[in-house]
Order: sequence, then structure tokens, then C-alpha cells
Amino acid sequence: MKKLVVIFLLIVMAFQLTACNLIETGDDKTQVLIWHTYSGDLANFIASEVQNFNLENEDINVVVESYPKEGFEAKVEEAIANGVGPDIIIHYASEAAKYIDTGLVVDLETYLNDPVSGISDFEENVDEKALDEAKSFSDGKMHFMPLAYEGPVFYYNKAIYDELGLSVPTTWEELAENCRQIKAAYPEKVAFGIYDLSSLALTFLGQSDDVAFDEETLAASFNTDSVKVQLDNFKAWLSEDLFRTKPIGESFSADFNNVTLVSYMAPISEVNNINLENYEVAKIMQSGEKTFTPLKNIGAIIFASDKLSEEASFEVVKFLVSGETNANFCKILGLISPYRLTRENKVYQDYASNNKAILAFSVDEAASLPALEGLNGAIDAITEMLEAIANGEDVNMALIDAENKANYAINPELQSE
Repeated sequence: MKKLVVIFLLIVMAFQLTACNLIETGDDKTQVLIWHTYSGDLANFIASEVQNFNLENEDINVVVESYPKEGFEAKVEEAIANGVGPDIIIHYASEAAKYIDTGLVVDLETYLNDPVSGISDFEENVDEKALDEAKSFSDGKMHFMPLAYEGPVFYYNKAIYDELGLSVPTTWEELAENCRQIKAAYPEKVAFGIYDLSSLALTFLGQSDDVAFDEETLAASFNTDSVKVQLDNFKAWLSEDLFRTKPIGESFSADFNNVTLVSYMAPISEVNNINLENYEVAKIMQSGEKTFTPLKNIGAIIFASDKLSEEASFEVVKFLVSGETNANFCKILGLISPYRLTRENKVYQDYASNNKAILAFSVDEAASLPALEGLNGAIDAITEMLEAIANGEDVNMALIDAENKANYAINPELQSE
């Protein structure tokens, strides 16, 4: 009798555990796992939107996990290699490039063009520049779904600019001259700060006509006379203490808010951190042979899996780019939507029409680099070049070193030598 009771209890416990597992993980549904690196309001927003999606879709259960930015790419790569990775990540397009040769990322056009479950008139709705980057992979396919734009702008203290009779600079040389006048009037203040050296480096390179990141030959070429002029100027302006690469306080926005800093170059999303009453925002300065501002696209990448999982993941991505969801995503991040229908949404219009940074940023003058495998490594090399120059290294030596490292990063054949 005791044996029967024990067996019965074990059966009951097993049934309860199985039932619990079904409730918690939704084993009767197609599971979709999203990984991202956000925290705070955006992480809460994504979790809330996913909850709404799950309620509206009986056959799909989405789970969201957030991880630190540092080491995120390596964590994804390891998980995908071991077959336990996410179905979707929210990241930059270049991250998809490393998985193309192994066929581990989905060609989104397969699902976009589906007459039943696709997105009709998608290409008419999305900005050409966002679409170009989404298709700038080595196989010519679309492995990236754009969600939002990011790029740098020029923040300045309007009260001090007006007091000194300064015009908003349109070139780097005009900015340097403004900084000289600011330092003459206020020696204790920082005239101009650089929030992100990688954006400045890409700006200098992109404004030079003879710079190339070749998708066919996988070669980076930027050790040119025009780039050297830009970098020589940069080094001279640092030595005059006109430019600073590090904040005095905890951040550039804190320095700007307490009027220790008069102006700085920072992303459009930085506007969320500014509480100074009398400030304005302008386009980034130009000085090279062509007009250029670096453009970063944040978006979704779907990893290859079984057909059911890919279809479910695509439904989630469709939801993320839909009008109000995409509008709120951009609003919380402080970014620009690449979608016409989102920009026509009232939530987005109310947000963007009062955002000084978005009003100042010119998408028409901006461009992104091709989504090459190893592009992040190349950008790191260029950023390190500016850091080295800021620390006193010779411009020519820094350029040679950066170009070699950038080529090594984007060309697998060099890595195998």
C-alpha cells in the first residue's frame, strides 16, 4: 500500500512540474528569444511591448533578456555557435556580417515579400539610406531590419555665443576660432568637448573624398593628404586647449548643464541629458571635400533556425517597426525613425517636433559605412588613432598604424596570414 501511495505522489508531482513548465515557458507556443543591451526606460518599454505582443499572439511566446554592452558581441557569437543563442538581437548592421558566410542570419526579404505575412510597400515606407545599409552585405541580401537612426550634432550654450557675438560654426576652422574667443573671455571654461571620438574620426574620414572602405576588395584606405590635414588641425587645436576629449565632471552633459562646458559634439540622443535653459543645437561642422555626417542605424537581426521560429521572429520584428511601437522606441532612445509611417504617427510627431537635436540633424547629409565583417574592429582602430594623437603621438605614425589595423579587421585573408 505504501508503495502505491509513493508512486501516486510521484505521478502527481511529475504532472504538477510538467504543468508548471507549460505555464512558465509556453511549450505549446513557438518561442522567440530577444537579446539586447538596453536598461532603464527602454528595457521596461521593450518588456511591456513584448507582453502586449504575447497577449495578442496566441501561437508565439517572446522572452526578452538584457545584457551589458561590454562583451555582448562575444556572448552572442558563443551562444550561436553552441546552438543556444537568441532568435533576435537588437544591434548594428555590421554585427550580422560575421554570420553571413555560415548562413546563420536570415534573409529578411524572404519574409518581407511574402504575399500573406510580409510587409506591403516596405521599400516605399523606409528611407533609402536605411535600406541601403540593410542590404550592404557581401551577399547582397537583407540581413538587418532598421529601427532607428543615430548621429552626432553640435550642442552650444546660446547665452555665451550671443554675449560674445559668435555665429554658429559651419566648418571646423570656424569652430576653432570661436573656441579661441571663448577661451579669451572665459579661460576657466572648456570651449568644445568631444563626446565620442569614433564619431569625430568617422566625420574626418568621411569628409575627405579620397577615403574608401571597399566592399569588393575588403580594403580600407584613409592614409591620405586630406585626412592628414584634418588630423594635424585636430592635434593643434588640442594643444591650444580649444578641444577636450574628456569631461571635467562625470559627463559632458553635466559639464554643459553647469556651464563649465560651452559646446560639444555628441549624439542626438544626448539631448535627453541636457537641462540647461538657454542652449541650441546645430548640424555638425564640415571642412573636407564633401559633406558628410556619420550615420548609425540600430536594428534587428534574426538568426537562422527552423521555419516556424523564423516566421515567428519575423512577426516580432514586424511588430517592432509598426507605427506606434517604433515611435515610442525612438522617443525613449531619443532617435530618428527611418519609416515614413512612423514619422506620420502623432506620438512621433509630438516628440520629434519639440526635439532640438532631431530638428538639427540632417539625414540627407549623413551616410553609414558598408556593413562589413570586422567593421567594428576597423572603427576601433580609427578611434584609437585619435586617442593616440590626443596623447601626443605623431600623426603619420598613428595613421599608418590605424590603416593597418583597420585592414586586418575587415580582411579575413590578412588574419589568416
